[in-house]
Amino acid sequence: MQREKGKENDENLVLDEIGINEIIDYIFKHFDMDNDGLINSLSIDLSQFEAEILEAIKDVLIYIDDNKLTVDCKQFSAIIKKLQIENQLLEVNNAIYLRN
Repeated sequence: MQREKGKENDENLVLDEIGINEIIDYIFKHFDMDNDGLINSLSIDLSQFEAEILEAIKDVLIYIDDNKLTVDCKQFSAIIKKLQIENQLLEVNNAIYLRN
């Protein structure tokens, strides 16, 4: 039984990782308005997202702005993971999905 529970937890972690990667890709693609594969604080259209998502990701946007960065999707994902907001994004995404 213990072994099965551990296996289930591992599967949930994999599903969460797939889920968070899809969410990050979705957000990045919508931020990348000119489809050049790069975003910075000047090129992001915040009107594309619900307030909950913006609240969850605000620290990433501040980080990009404060450091005057232009990032690709991989770097964007790394910043999200560095700031440890993956769970916030998953929770917000799930709440929005259930509401709709």
